[in-house]
Amino acid sequence: GLVYMDHANDIEICSCLIRNSGSCGIFMDHHAQNITIDGNYIEQLGYIGICASGFSPIQGAFASAEESYTNKGHRITNNRIQYGGELVGHGCGVLLYQSGDNEVSHNIITQMPRYGISLKGLRYKIMPGTLCGTPVTWENHWDFLHTRNNRIAYNDISNVMTDSQDGGLIESWGVGKGNVIHGNYLHDSGIHFSFGFGIYLDDASDYFTVTSNVLHHLYSTGEGKLWMLIFSKGIGNRIQGNLLVSNSAAIA
Repeated sequence: GLVYMDHANDIEICSCLIRNSGSCGIFMDHHAQNITIDGNYIEQLGYIGICASGFSPIQGAFASAEESYTNKGHRITNNRIQYGGELVGHGCGVLLYQSGDNEVSHNIITQMPRYGISLKGLRYKIMPGTLCGTPVTWENHWDFLHTRNNRIAYNDISNVMTDSQDGGLIESWGVGKGNVIHGNYLHDSGIHFSFGFGIYLDDASDYFTVTSNVLHHLYSTGEGKLWMLIFSKGIGNRIQGNLLVSNSAAIA
Protein backbone atom coordinates (compact mmCIF):
# COMPACT_ATOMS: atom_id res chain seq x y z
CA GLY A 1 0.00 0.00 0.00
CA LEU A 2 0.94 3.63 -0.36
CA VAL A 3 0.51 3.68 3.43
CA TYR A 4 1.61 0.40 5.04
CA MET A 5 1.42 -0.52 8.73
CA ASP A 6 2.56 -3.55 10.73
CA HIS A 7 3.27 -3.69 14.47
CA ALA A 8 1.39 -0.39 14.61
CA ASN A 9 -1.06 1.00 17.17
CA ASP A 10 -3.04 4.21 17.62
CA ILE A 11 -2.23 5.93 14.33
CA GLU A 12 -4.46 8.47 12.58
CA ILE A 13 -4.58 9.03 8.82
CA CYS A 14 -6.88 11.95 8.18
CA SER A 15 -7.73 14.34 5.33
CA CYS A 16 -5.19 12.90 2.89
CA LEU A 17 -5.29 12.40 -0.87
CA ILE A 18 -4.05 8.86 -1.58
CA ARG A 19 -3.91 8.17 -5.29
CA ASN A 20 -2.33 5.97 -7.97
CA SER A 21 -1.31 2.90 -6.00
CA GLY A 22 -0.22 -0.24 -7.83
CA SER A 23 -1.83 -2.26 -5.02
CA CYS A 24 -3.68 -0.95 -1.94
CA GLY A 25 -4.23 2.61 -0.82
CA ILE A 26 -3.86 1.84 2.91
CA PHE A 27 -2.78 -1.59 4.16
CA MET A 28 -2.99 -2.53 7.85
CA ASP A 29 -1.06 -5.79 7.93
CA HIS A 30 -0.93 -8.51 10.61
CA HIS A 31 -0.21 -6.62 13.87
CA ALA A 32 -2.27 -3.44 13.61
CA GLN A 33 -4.70 -2.09 16.18
CA ASN A 34 -6.76 1.03 16.77
CA ILE A 35 -5.95 2.76 13.48
CA THR A 36 -8.18 5.70 12.50
CA ILE A 37 -8.68 6.42 8.78
CA ASP A 38 -10.92 9.47 8.51
CA GLY A 39 -11.87 11.88 5.76
CA ASN A 40 -9.48 10.75 3.01
CA TYR A 41 -9.80 10.59 -0.76
CA ILE A 42 -8.49 7.19 -1.88
CA GLU A 43 -8.61 6.56 -5.63
CA GLN A 44 -7.03 5.06 -8.77
CA LEU A 45 -5.95 1.83 -7.10
CA GLY A 46 -4.44 -1.30 -8.54
CA TYR A 47 -6.22 -3.42 -5.96
CA ILE A 48 -8.02 -2.40 -2.73
CA GLY A 49 -8.77 0.97 -1.18
CA ILE A 50 -8.34 0.04 2.50
CA CYS A 51 -7.26 -3.43 3.63
CA ALA A 52 -7.07 -4.70 7.22
CA SER A 53 -5.55 -8.18 7.21
CA GLY A 54 -4.72 -10.24 10.27
CA PHE A 55 -3.18 -13.69 10.28
CA SER A 56 -4.87 -16.55 8.49
CA PRO A 57 -5.99 -19.26 10.92
CA ILE A 58 -3.19 -21.44 9.50
CA GLN A 59 -0.47 -18.75 9.83
CA GLY A 60 1.76 -17.87 12.74
CA ALA A 61 2.97 -19.73 15.84
CA PHE A 62 0.39 -18.67 18.40
CA ALA A 63 -0.32 -20.34 21.72
CA SER A 64 -4.04 -19.62 21.63
CA ALA A 65 -6.82 -18.32 19.41
CA GLU A 66 -6.98 -15.09 21.40
CA GLU A 67 -3.24 -14.50 20.99
CA SER A 68 -3.69 -14.74 17.22
CA TYR A 69 -6.25 -11.90 17.25
CA THR A 70 -3.78 -9.19 16.25
CA ASN A 71 -5.70 -6.95 13.84
CA LYS A 72 -8.63 -5.06 15.35
CA GLY A 73 -10.22 -1.90 16.64
CA HIS A 74 -9.96 0.27 13.53
CA ARG A 75 -12.18 3.22 12.67
CA ILE A 76 -12.64 3.69 8.92
CA THR A 77 -15.01 6.59 8.37
CA ASN A 78 -15.91 9.51 6.12
CA ASN A 79 -13.63 8.41 3.27
CA ARG A 80 -14.30 8.51 -0.45
CA ILE A 81 -12.90 5.38 -2.09
CA GLN A 82 -13.20 5.07 -5.86
CA TYR A 83 -11.71 3.53 -9.01
CA GLY A 84 -10.17 0.40 -7.49
CA GLY A 85 -9.12 -2.94 -8.94
CA GLU A 86 -7.46 -1.37 -11.95
CA LEU A 87 -4.79 -4.10 -12.00
CA VAL A 88 -6.38 -6.87 -9.92
CA GLY A 89 -9.89 -7.75 -11.03
CA HIS A 90 -11.31 -8.67 -7.62
CA GLY A 91 -10.40 -5.33 -6.07
CA CYS A 92 -12.85 -3.75 -3.64
CA GLY A 93 -13.30 -0.63 -1.54
CA VAL A 94 -12.69 -2.04 1.96
CA LEU A 95 -11.53 -5.56 2.86
CA LEU A 96 -11.53 -6.93 6.41
CA TYR A 97 -9.71 -10.27 6.60
CA GLN A 98 -9.28 -11.81 10.05
CA SER A 99 -9.84 -8.33 11.48
CA GLY A 100 -12.54 -7.47 13.99
CA ASP A 101 -14.14 -4.96 16.34
CA ASN A 102 -13.90 -2.36 13.58
CA GLU A 103 -16.20 0.49 12.57
CA VAL A 104 -16.60 1.03 8.81
CA SER A 105 -19.05 3.91 8.48
CA HIS A 106 -20.09 6.93 6.42
CA ASN A 107 -17.79 6.05 3.52
CA ILE A 108 -18.63 6.63 -0.15
CA ILE A 109 -17.46 3.69 -2.27
CA THR A 110 -17.88 3.53 -6.03
CA GLN A 111 -16.30 2.21 -9.25
CA MET A 112 -15.02 -1.16 -8.04
CA PRO A 113 -14.79 -4.33 -10.17
CA ARG A 114 -15.90 -6.55 -7.30
CA TYR A 115 -17.29 -5.76 -3.84
CA GLY A 116 -17.85 -2.46 -2.14
CA ILE A 117 -17.05 -3.91 1.31
CA SER A 118 -15.88 -7.48 1.90
CA LEU A 119 -15.46 -9.46 5.14
CA LYS A 120 -13.41 -12.63 4.86
CA GLY A 121 -12.17 -15.54 6.96
CA LEU A 122 -12.11 -19.32 6.59
CA ARG A 123 -14.86 -21.92 6.49
CA TYR A 124 -15.02 -24.59 9.17
CA LYS A 125 -14.72 -27.48 6.70
CA ILE A 126 -11.48 -26.01 5.31
CA MET A 127 -9.81 -25.48 8.70
CA PRO A 128 -7.13 -27.96 9.77
CA GLY A 129 -7.97 -30.37 12.56
CA THR A 130 -5.81 -28.55 15.12
CA LEU A 131 -5.02 -24.83 15.55
CA CYS A 132 -2.84 -23.28 18.27
CA GLY A 133 -2.52 -26.73 19.78
CA THR A 134 -6.30 -27.01 20.18
CA PRO A 135 -8.53 -29.48 18.32
CA VAL A 136 -10.93 -27.57 16.09
CA THR A 137 -14.59 -28.48 16.57
CA TRP A 138 -17.86 -27.02 15.32
CA GLU A 139 -18.44 -25.56 18.77
CA ASN A 140 -15.08 -23.72 19.02
CA HIS A 141 -14.24 -22.94 15.40
CA TRP A 142 -15.56 -19.37 15.65
CA ASP A 143 -12.82 -18.65 18.22
CA PHE A 144 -10.30 -18.75 15.37
CA LEU A 145 -12.33 -16.49 13.06
CA HIS A 146 -11.43 -12.90 13.90
CA THR A 147 -13.57 -11.04 11.36
CA ARG A 148 -16.15 -10.49 14.09
CA ASN A 149 -18.06 -7.75 15.88
CA ASN A 150 -17.59 -5.37 12.95
CA ARG A 151 -20.09 -2.57 12.42
CA ILE A 152 -20.65 -1.73 8.74
CA ALA A 153 -22.95 1.29 8.90
CA TYR A 154 -24.21 4.25 6.87
CA ASN A 155 -21.95 3.66 3.87
CA ASP A 156 -22.99 4.81 0.38
CA ILE A 157 -22.04 2.14 -2.17
CA SER A 158 -22.78 2.31 -5.90
CA ASN A 159 -21.48 1.04 -9.24
CA VAL A 160 -19.49 -1.92 -7.99
CA MET A 161 -19.40 -5.52 -9.32
CA THR A 162 -18.52 -3.90 -12.64
CA ASP A 163 -16.36 -6.81 -13.82
CA SER A 164 -17.24 -9.69 -11.53
CA GLN A 165 -19.89 -12.21 -10.49
CA ASP A 166 -20.97 -14.30 -7.49
CA GLY A 167 -20.61 -11.29 -5.20
CA GLY A 168 -22.44 -8.28 -3.83
CA LEU A 169 -22.15 -4.69 -2.77
CA ILE A 170 -21.50 -5.89 0.79
CA GLU A 171 -20.24 -9.48 1.04
CA SER A 172 -18.93 -11.94 3.61
CA TRP A 173 -17.48 -15.45 3.64
CA GLY A 174 -16.30 -17.67 6.48
CA VAL A 175 -16.30 -15.02 9.19
CA GLY A 176 -16.84 -14.86 12.95
CA LYS A 177 -19.88 -13.87 14.96
CA GLY A 178 -21.47 -10.55 15.83
CA ASN A 179 -21.06 -8.56 12.62
CA VAL A 180 -23.60 -5.79 11.94
CA ILE A 181 -24.65 -4.34 8.57
CA HIS A 182 -26.86 -1.36 9.36
CA GLY A 183 -28.21 1.70 7.60
CA ASN A 184 -26.20 1.41 4.40
CA TYR A 185 -27.35 2.97 1.12
CA LEU A 186 -26.74 0.49 -1.71
CA HIS A 187 -27.85 1.73 -5.09
CA ASP A 188 -27.33 2.04 -8.85
CA SER A 189 -25.15 -1.00 -9.34
CA GLY A 190 -25.45 -3.77 -11.93
CA ILE A 191 -24.70 -7.44 -12.50
CA HIS A 192 -23.24 -7.60 -15.99
CA PHE A 193 -22.63 -11.34 -16.43
CA SER A 194 -23.38 -14.55 -14.55
CA PHE A 195 -25.08 -13.71 -11.22
CA GLY A 196 -24.77 -11.56 -8.10
CA PHE A 197 -26.59 -10.05 -5.13
CA GLY A 198 -27.09 -6.89 -3.11
CA ILE A 199 -26.04 -7.92 0.41
CA TYR A 200 -24.41 -11.35 0.15
CA LEU A 201 -23.85 -13.39 3.29
CA ASP A 202 -22.00 -16.16 1.51
CA ASP A 203 -20.84 -19.51 2.92
CA ALA A 204 -20.46 -19.74 6.71
CA SER A 205 -21.62 -16.17 7.40
CA ASP A 206 -23.22 -16.70 10.79
CA TYR A 207 -24.92 -14.56 13.44
CA PHE A 208 -25.12 -11.35 11.41
CA THR A 209 -27.53 -8.51 12.12
CA VAL A 210 -28.71 -6.85 8.88
CA THR A 211 -31.03 -3.93 9.58
CA SER A 212 -32.35 -0.66 8.10
CA ASN A 213 -30.39 -0.86 4.85
CA VAL A 214 -31.78 0.72 1.68
CA LEU A 215 -31.27 -1.15 -1.60
CA HIS A 216 -32.57 0.47 -4.74
CA HIS A 217 -31.99 0.57 -8.47
CA LEU A 218 -29.87 -2.56 -8.55
CA TYR A 219 -30.12 -4.08 -12.00
CA SER A 220 -28.94 -6.64 -14.58
CA THR A 221 -27.43 -6.13 -18.01
CA GLY A 222 -26.67 -8.52 -20.87
CA GLU A 223 -26.62 -12.10 -19.60
CA GLY A 224 -26.10 -11.01 -16.00
CA LYS A 225 -28.70 -11.94 -13.39
CA LEU A 226 -29.40 -9.98 -10.23
CA TRP A 227 -30.53 -12.73 -7.89
CA MET A 228 -31.72 -12.11 -4.35
CA LEU A 229 -31.27 -8.62 -2.98
CA ILE A 230 -30.27 -10.04 0.41
CA PHE A 231 -28.98 -13.62 0.41
CA SER A 232 -28.07 -15.45 3.64
CA LYS A 233 -26.18 -18.76 3.64
CA GLY A 234 -25.27 -18.92 7.35
CA ILE A 235 -27.07 -19.65 10.60
CA GLY A 236 -28.39 -17.35 13.30
CA ASN A 237 -28.74 -14.30 11.07
CA ARG A 238 -31.29 -11.57 11.81
CA ILE A 239 -32.45 -9.61 8.76
CA GLN A 240 -35.04 -6.99 9.63
CA GLY A 241 -36.41 -3.63 8.57
CA ASN A 242 -34.56 -3.22 5.28
CA LEU A 243 -36.07 -1.19 2.43
CA LEU A 244 -35.91 -2.84 -1.00
CA VAL A 245 -37.24 -0.49 -3.68
CA SER A 246 -37.18 -0.35 -7.51
CA ASN A 247 -35.03 -3.41 -8.12
CA SER A 248 -37.24 -4.84 -10.84
CA ALA A 249 -34.72 -7.42 -12.07
CA ALA A 250 -34.23 -9.14 -8.72
CA ILE A 251 -35.64 -12.59 -8.05
CA ALA A 252 -36.79 -11.54 -4.58
